[in-house]
Amino acid sequence: MKSLFRELAGTYTSDKDGIYYPNLTIEETDQRPIGKWGMMHREYLEAKHPSLYQRLIKVLILAHRMKNIAFIKYT
Repeated sequence: MKSLFRELAGTYTSDKDGIYYPNLTIEETDQRPIGKWGMMHREYLEAKHPSLYQRLIKVLILAHRMKNIAFIKYT
């Protein structure tokens, strides 16, 4: 029985430690403007829920950095 990863044409690479790692790729996302309602929601979060807003910003920055690290490592 094949794994779902192999059924979807996934491949693996063996490392020095003998463990097989899946060859994963990160697709580029669209950089679209957030629009009027997105800006209004952002302003609402900044004004009424500043701690949640700050946590969301930190998560987005971390995700962006991780994406860059993964791109550098696997290219």
